[in-house]
Amino acid sequence: MYHSITPGKAKPDWPWALSIRDFRDQLNLLADNGWTSISPASLQQKASLPKKAVLITFDDGYADNFLAFEELAKRKMLASWFVVTNFIGQPAGWSDKGAPQLDLLSAQQLKEMADAGMTMGSHTHTHCRLTQVDLNQVKMELELSRQCLSNTLSRDITDFAYPYGLYTDQTVSLVKECGYKTAFTTRTGFGLVNNNVLKVRRVAIMANDSLG
Repeated sequence: MYHSITPGKAKPDWPWALSIRDFRDQLNLLADNGWTSISPASLQQKASLPKKAVLITFDDGYADNFLAFEELAKRKMLASWFVVTNFIGQPAGWSDKGAPQLDLLSAQQLKEMADAGMTMGSHTHTHCRLTQVDLNQVKMELELSRQCLSNTLSRDITDFAYPYGLYTDQTVSLVKECGYKTAFTTRTGFGLVNNNVLKVRRVAIMANDSLG
């Protein structure tokens, strides 16, 4: 699980960011050790997964992620982006303590990435905390973001990531009801727990993580 990718080699001040140099080194490490990048759809046919499969994900959809996309494309590797649709091509409209106010990827960039084989999924419409709004608002966030991405990319959107990793059993039920087939948490772990593709665990990659 990645968020922001900054140019150059200096370690970013924001712990949820990563320099492009470190990201490039991580991709090379995966490739050199025989890992195969997969899409979320592959989780639904886990019996046919490569023995060493890795699912690379990005939350929020920051414009600086285009650098990461270019590095992935050079290596013919796949990744997935979970985009906050209300701010496509604009500054992020939500605020978190200590986080920089970054622009999001444009519609044109998202199309280019999707056409190159990258997966585009929803991260809600406004990046709200789904456990702190009523269920009607949850459903609106899920449906509107899915429709926005579908209209932008001319393809069905079936993948989702919970903002801040927050969800309840009712949230998960609504995610399924709204047509999503996989959903990603921020809980630490290697992939599927109890074979639940609507509560996929991930490993967060942070600014100060070593290559080891």
